[in-house]
Amino acid sequence: MPSGYLQGEIMRQKSLLIISFFLASVSVNLFCDVTIANKTILRPQTRWLCGGVERFNRYNESTKNQLIRNLQIQASGMYSCSFGKAKAGKLLGFAGKNEISIGPGSDYDVNIESIIHKGANDGTNSPTMRGTLKILPQVKVQGFKLAARKWMQDFFCEISTTFEHVENSLGLEVSGETRDSNSLYGILDYFQGDIYALSGTSRLQDRLAYGKLTNETTDSNFADVSFTVGFDKFFGDKCRAGIYVEGMIPVSDAKTGIDLFEATVGSGDHVMIGAGTRCVVTVIDDYKYSCGVTGSFVERYFVEKNEMRTHGISIKDSTNTAFTRGNIAWGHYMLAGIPGEKGLIPLTNVLTQTTGVRPGMETIADFSYFIEGDRGTASVGYRFYARGSDSISVSSWDENKYKLIRDPQNYTAGENIAASGGGYATSPVLIDEEATRAPATSTHTFYFAGNFRAPTLPVDFGVGAAMEVATNNAALNNFELWSRLSVVF
Repeated sequence: MPSGYLQGEIMRQKSLLIISFFLASVSVNLFCDVTIANKTILRPQTRWLCGGVERFNRYNESTKNQLIRNLQIQASGMYSCSFGKAKAGKLLGFAGKNEISIGPGSDYDVNIESIIHKGANDGTNSPTMRGTLKILPQVKVQGFKLAARKWMQDFFCEISTTFEHVENSLGLEVSGETRDSNSLYGILDYFQGDIYALSGTSRLQDRLAYGKLTNETTDSNFADVSFTVGFDKFFGDKCRAGIYVEGMIPVSDAKTGIDLFEATVGSGDHVMIGAGTRCVVTVIDDYKYSCGVTGSFVERYFVEKNEMRTHGISIKDSTNTAFTRGNIAWGHYMLAGIPGEKGLIPLTNVLTQTTGVRPGMETIADFSYFIEGDRGTASVGYRFYARGSDSISVSSWDENKYKLIRDPQNYTAGENIAASGGGYATSPVLIDEEATRAPATSTHTFYFAGNFRAPTLPVDFGVGAAMEVATNNAALNNFELWSRLSVVF
């Protein structure tokens, strides 16, 4: 039996074994359903990891392609779409639910009488409104990346930038709705800032100005400028390994806090520095094909920067059964007042604060198996992504400044908010920083990629697809598609 046949059979069996391992790893995590609740932030994970396409653009010179030594220009395109909407909705929903009942009285998750004064919008009897609100978040991202890489013997440097169009949707659905007595307003109108209350020239209730449940927000812009400097070296004929440092300078904008699920490109105005290592090992190399494995590991640290974030609330009054100690689910949408002043204020208007945020450190480990021929490379890979929880700091909060209103319907225009009692004033509001702290999370990604080289030109083209599965609802499940065109000068 020809030796080439035996090598090919060994290659095929090893390929099937590694692919089976990848599929098993992802399948196990499809059943992960850890639910985190009572958050005012859903922060999507880092994009533009792009699996095998990026990996083989760096590594294929270690086996058959010896041309990639000079200046390399690369253009990549990417599209991603999240799935598992109901799971993500539980993070922003009420007490771990993505379906929230809203109406008058304690039988509903959210008592509409605690968020809308009866005099709202010229006396339309708003507290009679009711319905069930469903939250089904989804993120779609499309964009392109431009990169230039220069090789200098075993050293390389790279600079890149990305342009992104991001669409964040809350997927809001309302069922069983009863609108106000004039059929003008529904429950979503308050959460989108369209309901207010005036009595003549006297202010009863302000509009919701921050933390709005806007159904869809978009952002299009250049995101960040990244750079990488590294060293790769051969160890024998079949192994190449190296280390690198990387950084990212943001050109994107930070969150404004106006919308609860606000679309932002890039890192959200945070500087990043990181360091990592990577290697490629050729396992089999015969006269037609070779196969091997690649691996990489990187840690990324983000610098603190101010963002506008909506915090939650807790209160001191543990004797009142209506308001217990600890985080109050959707308490940031309730009404409050300032003792000695007139008018009711949606708490999100004051709980949305300039907040010092340092996103949690990111860890990314990537492992892939490739088969390479004269005209290109095919690969299957697995990527592990982990992100720590945010560090949050608020410069100041006067817990005695605002009072949560026990019964807003008893408040009349022109009346000063009482410091205590008065039939409607309750305890001071305490800020709950945990509500706006993005939790720790991790994801598992299984990807396929192909890289095709032109026979006579220093040009290659890559395509790939991936499925990413999150271990809890603080991150999004994603489908990804990407492509890449590379030219060597």
